[in-house]
Amino acid sequence: MAVLVAEHDLDLARRHADDAVLLAAGRARVGACPDVFSPQHLGAAFGVVAHERDGRLFFEAPPAS
Repeated sequence: MAVLVAEHDLDLARRHADDAVLLAAGRARVGACPDVFSPQHLGAAFGVVAHERDGRLFFEAPPAS
């Protein structure tokens, strides 16, 4: 059985989904949730600094240049 869910709470998605699709800027990344929703991939996709602490994702604005 397959279920398709559009979820904006990435911590929730990482806890309950096996696989994920990350869509950003016309590109897609597909695979296992921990890989797709890694801080590195999320930071690159959305232009933010992403990090994980205690199993939760946190996002910050990039440093000013």
